[in-house]
Amino acid sequence: MADRPLAGELQVVLDLLLDHAGPAPLKPVGRKLKLLGRGDLARVYEYPSDPDLVVRIGQGDDGWIAYALGISEDGVIGAHPTAARSPHAPRVVDLAFVPHAEFDPMCSWDAHRWVAVTEKLSPMPRAQDATWRAVRQLVHPERLITSSAEMKHLTQTYPDLPAFIADWSGLLRDVDKGSNFMMRGDTLVVNDPIGCMRAPQMESAIEMYSLEARLGASVRAEPAMAPGM
Repeated sequence: MADRPLAGELQVVLDLLLDHAGPAPLKPVGRKLKLLGRGDLARVYEYPSDPDLVVRIGQGDDGWIAYALGISEDGVIGAHPTAARSPHAPRVVDLAFVPHAEFDPMCSWDAHRWVAVTEKLSPMPRAQDATWRAVRQLVHPERLITSSAEMKHLTQTYPDLPAFIADWSGLLRDVDKGSNFMMRGDTLVVNDPIGCMRAPQMESAIEMYSLEARLGASVRAEPAMAPGM
């Protein structure tokens, strides 16, 4: 990964958050970025210079990492910053794992936090409760959650959504309307499936996307200017 530089959008965020004089612990994020939302394993922050992007910061064996790798073209995050395999997948610009001194260095996946830049999506409006029920039915076909009319409307509106959800059924163990399904304009997006990565998977992801590897075994980088600055 060292031959593929960090995307400029991610570099801008890391320049704000990393202490380049030390072993690259994250600075207190809340002093630098505005918090937009939080989940069990990650938080979402406002991107500093582009209203169409957000910053995701997480830790632990978050299934979102496996999801981000899977939806990226050729399985490489950042290779094609605006590309994704489906309109129902979020667009991930880039990702890096950052060593974090507060965690046990003997446990590699807990010793890192990951920082990602993704597109900004909108909450699903309450007017689409019928869509929400039908989506939950796709995730949980064994339950009776919606009517046949609501399901028909969903599949007519988003004809490729059932196949996309089926592809990720291993991570979509449950859904939470607050953040797992969101909107890009009129398009429903599976934003963040609930699931966990097994330790070997997480170790492999860290090896590929660690900041040290991306920067050629050095966590220090020259500051980049934010777009428009």
